[in-house]
Amino acid sequence: MSTASSLIYQDDEIFIIRFVSETTDAAEDDVVKIDSSIYCANKFAIEEIWWSVAGLIVRLYWEATTDELFMGFGANGITGNGHLDFSSFGGVQPPDVAGVTGDIGLTTQNPDTGDSYSFVVKCRKL
Repeated sequence: MSTASSLIYQDDEIFIIRFVSETTDAAEDDVVKIDSSIYCANKFAIEEIWWSVAGLIVRLYWEATTDELFMGFGANGITGNGHLDFSSFGGVQPPDVAGVTGDIGLTTQNPDTGDSYSFVVKCRKL
């Protein structure tokens, strides 16, 4: 599996992260893709997300004592390419649950050679 995460942009109020993968049939299990301690002193809200998911199942979670599902892609979730804008209501903030870290984790299921995902996430620092 070839995976990469990179910071595209950051200023005092926002940061934009890109993470991509082309699978070789190995699944990712609860891998932190956005570590809030690296990009902001506190938590962040997700204002926009762009995605492209082909073939596999991808789940994004807010990291917590019991992880909280943020979005699901593939199978019965969202497939293909898309964009959602949550900025009109202040973005999606971490849930108020036990042990929430503010980090975003990712898990994949049923990967096969040639499957892939790509995400660009715009975050506002809280």
